[in-house]
Amino acid sequence: MQQVRSVLRAIGLPKLPNHRIFVMASILVVIGFAVSVISVVWTTPEIGIASSIKMTVSNLDAEYFHPSTLPTPTGTNEWSVNKLAGEHVDSWVQWVRSIHDLEKLDYPISDAPPAEGFTFRDSAGRNWVRVGLVHGGETVDLWCEVGRVSRRTILPSILWIILEAGLFLVGAIVYWNRPSDRGAQMFYLQSLVVVGAYLGGYHWSRICTQPVLTCIYIVCATLLPAVNLHFFLLFPSPRRIMYRRPGLTLLAVYSVPVVFLVLLLTAYTVVRWLAEWGGTADQITQSLLWLRNVAFTYFAFAALWYFASIVVLIYGYRNTRDIAERNQARWVIVGSILASFPFGYALLMAARNPSGFTGGAASWPLFVASACFTCAYAVGITRHRFLQFDQLLSSGLAYFLVSVLAAIIYCALVVTGMLLFGFRGPSLEQAAWVGGSALVLSISLDAARSRLSSYLDRRYRKDKTQIDQILQQLGGAVDQLIDAPTLANRLLQVAGDLQGYPRGVIYIREQGGGFIRAGRRDDFEYPEHLAPHSPLPAALATRITLDRLSLLPTDPVRQQMATLRSDVAVGLPHADQLLGLLFLGRAAGRPAEPTDGRLLASFAPVAALALAGAEVRGSVDTLNRELQAKVNKISDQQRRIFALQQQLIAQSRRFPAGEAGDPSPPTLAGEPAPAARPLLALEAMIGSSPALQQVLEVVPKVAANASAVLIYGESGTGKELLARAFHDLSPRSAGPYIKVHCAALAPGLLESELFGHVKGAFTGAVRDKPGRFEAADGGTLFLDEIGDISADVQTKLLRVLQEKTFERVGSNEPIHVDVRLVTATHQNLETLIRDGRFRADLFYRLNVITLELPALRERGEDVLELAHHFLRAHAMRCNKNIESIDDDALVALREYSWPGNIRELENVIERAVVVCDANVITLRDLPAQILSPGGLAQESPRSKSREPRPGTNAVRAARAARHAREKSEILQALRDTNWNRTEAATRLGMARSTLLSRMKKFGLGESANSG
Repeated sequence: MQQVRSVLRAIGLPKLPNHRIFVMASILVVIGFAVSVISVVWTTPEIGIASSIKMTVSNLDAEYFHPSTLPTPTGTNEWSVNKLAGEHVDSWVQWVRSIHDLEKLDYPISDAPPAEGFTFRDSAGRNWVRVGLVHGGETVDLWCEVGRVSRRTILPSILWIILEAGLFLVGAIVYWNRPSDRGAQMFYLQSLVVVGAYLGGYHWSRICTQPVLTCIYIVCATLLPAVNLHFFLLFPSPRRIMYRRPGLTLLAVYSVPVVFLVLLLTAYTVVRWLAEWGGTADQITQSLLWLRNVAFTYFAFAALWYFASIVVLIYGYRNTRDIAERNQARWVIVGSILASFPFGYALLMAARNPSGFTGGAASWPLFVASACFTCAYAVGITRHRFLQFDQLLSSGLAYFLVSVLAAIIYCALVVTGMLLFGFRGPSLEQAAWVGGSALVLSISLDAARSRLSSYLDRRYRKDKTQIDQILQQLGGAVDQLIDAPTLANRLLQVAGDLQGYPRGVIYIREQGGGFIRAGRRDDFEYPEHLAPHSPLPAALATRITLDRLSLLPTDPVRQQMATLRSDVAVGLPHADQLLGLLFLGRAAGRPAEPTDGRLLASFAPVAALALAGAEVRGSVDTLNRELQAKVNKISDQQRRIFALQQQLIAQSRRFPAGEAGDPSPPTLAGEPAPAARPLLALEAMIGSSPALQQVLEVVPKVAANASAVLIYGESGTGKELLARAFHDLSPRSAGPYIKVHCAALAPGLLESELFGHVKGAFTGAVRDKPGRFEAADGGTLFLDEIGDISADVQTKLLRVLQEKTFERVGSNEPIHVDVRLVTATHQNLETLIRDGRFRADLFYRLNVITLELPALRERGEDVLELAHHFLRAHAMRCNKNIESIDDDALVALREYSWPGNIRELENVIERAVVVCDANVITLRDLPAQILSPGGLAQESPRSKSREPRPGTNAVRAARAARHAREKSEILQALRDTNWNRTEAATRLGMARSTLLSRMKKFGLGESANSG
């Protein structure tokens, strides 16, 4: 594709999208393929004898036989080819090559067939060759003319190309203009493969010596049924299965054709290899028969695909509600059913007379089937908006297509008439030249007519042409509108370019009523502002356009227009007010034209409407930003309230009313410690982020059953707490809860720890010891870091899961247990399976229900809640009166990536509580890694007097950027509201007192206003 783009740029063509390059390239390929096939067929010698793969005669044409040849063979299947030009012919490949080499032979001139020779040329200039046929052990020699292919052989190809050209052109136009339409894509692809399949299939025996043409034919013929079915899955509207299971559907459609395509290409390659590298005649014949059998087998699958296409079409017809789509589908169904009869006849011929089928006897049935489809599509295009082609069909394009179609039909009639009735007249080459010349002349005259019509429209209907151009350019400008100033500048460019004004300026209305300059076309220093009561705005309020030459020299309006170097002024009115003023200057020596005023008067209302739309859009965007800011503030407050509510609920559950005690704070990631009432693990999982809440929502549902649970998550994310929650909420909550960290124990020790051992099982086993499975009987067993267990332990663990029994180490007595297993890991078990470090069958036993705990960096909303929770817990433990965390420190905590997750956050808060000397934690109390430049932390005012620490330079820079941004937003709001504090506070979404304090903080007083 890049090479094609380079060629297009080299020859000066504009940059084209990929799909248009594909269309152009595919059209060239189709034309090249068709011309190549017809050229090969026309230049290949013909002697009137067709041979099957088994070297039996499949067709005889008496027109090619010399009158002295007696007797003429009858019953073609009883004859076989033996010799050609005196050379023995052992295989069909040798026969085809010998036919192609006939023109290379010498043809001595003779009045009658020589008795000993094998070739001669008669007085009429015709070449003759001797062919030996065998029947019943006897050899009969025939003298056959070395001529060209007969008219009735090549005529169906020419007629079919003419028939298919219209549909191919329709497909190219639709795909050219609607590349995202999947139906248009598949229809165009269907048109491509139909051309390759039909032309190659009809002349396969003549192009088989050309590898490129043969491979194109094999690919197109094999994929045609699948492409046809794929198109009908999208026509007239996509089926539901294409939305629900697109991958599986396309796999089912294309898998079998692709397999047969590989087989056919392989068989063809083998045949060519044997023919090139000296394979025996039997080997070549067997390979050819295998190739034919594969092709005939695929015919059965192709028939099945064709039947499926009709079924899909009928289903689409019954389920679509659009009348046009129903009519399209109905006609295509009719065409498909009618085409099934010649298709069936061709398949029957392939089964009963394979020699005749391969000899081309099925060409006319296939031509009739193609004509049925073509007629069905033609009715859909002309009457029922097939592929919405009418939307792309302008009057000029329609006239051109009709002209081209008429020229093609005329040329087809000329060529057909010469072929059918010109036996003594012109040759086929002359007929082709006459028809082609007529076609080219017709298309050239039509193109010249279009050019002449366009020139006359531009010359004598200039106003209409310019209005069309203005509307087109204006439509493109409106489609790309972003804000009023940008659109205004674009409108100035459109008006100036189309009217031929080299100078110009445009003003748009301000909120105060004046006009501000939005764009200009030259370097002249136009005034920045225009007062609303100056002469020009007042005059344009009553008139849309003004021409300076039509005004009196003393008129103030004309004087102001001269000041602006403008010859024409245009007002852009909307809703009884001017939204903009447009001033244009003519080129030197260019007189005023009467059409200028009319064109600009037509342009003004549409341009004003576009400006009004841009202004409304800008207001909506501003309101949307303000609303989004308020929503964000509300969401932040809601998260804080929710966090406080969760902590109050947890506190009330741990210390009910009337109970006393000293609560013990959680020690690790919120894990509960003994208190008046133990805090449930689910209650101790703090966080309101969507990522965490999505996990917590399914915990009660999963806990209610005894299925195995596998928890993924990084270290420190709370996997152990989640496992405890499954136990607390399950029917086994009254039973034991046992946890084992698998990575902390050696493989031998882990097996003994899990399953227990008997006395004497190994050195040091002085008594029987029950394992963790026995201890967890009737409850829950949590195995952390399950990916680190050895292969032996995996085998025994699999048996426990399957049979609910195990043996202690050193014992053969089975022990039955009822344990619910919860496992956790930070590793990817599927990767371990591929590496051979974890059993796949054990993984499928553990992977019944899978949950993944998000890392803390994915739970940014939860950092502040967890930080306050740990602050209260560790402040109480250290007996310190620390109430809160400084805002800048909170920003630093929020922006940090937390590779150690919740455990690292708790450690950071614990350290800050220990080193903090005040009642508020500041940046000074946080570790150095939190203040790294990537953290975007801010320094609090309390820490300014202290000695700077590493990372605080980045903190100060980020804080300064935040203050500068806030100051800029406040200043812009004050300017937009003419320094109305109340209105500005409303626009910023804050209280008026807050705005006044911020103004005082940033020094935004009257001095800033005057500046």
